Amino acid sequence: MRVDVVFLPSLITEEHLVGRNVAVFDVLRATTSMAAALAVGVSEIRIYADIAAAARAAGPPSPHRLLCGEENCLPPPGFDLGNSPGTLTAEHRGRVMHMSTTNGTRAIVACRNAKAVYPAALVNARSVA
Repeated sequence: MRVDVVFLPSLITEEHLVGRNVAVFDVLRATTSMAAALAVGVSEIRIYADIAAAARAAGPPSPHRLLCGEENCLPPPGFDLGNSPGTLTAEHRGRVMHMSTTNGTRAIVACRNAKAVYPAALVNARSVA
């Protein structure tokens, strides 16, 4: 078994991806927020490499969409939520989450050519393993 550890999305190469299963750990925020979103019943999580793409895809505010993320640790203007797992509640159940973050979602998007991609956090590490 070969295990590579890549610390930044910008350092990911095709060699890290082709024919490989990839676990993306964004320990403190993005992937933990994704696990929290699923735990409260968010119906789907769509990820984007930048906040503009997330905002365009999410469209105007509606009871069915949830636009969340951060850029350089700050919640973007017009987003429903930042990137804190503690802000996700049962009121978000059934909504489609559109998410962009500085590192976590960019890393996942950068791994799209892998055989399989698993968003991983300390809270779901056992399931990912």
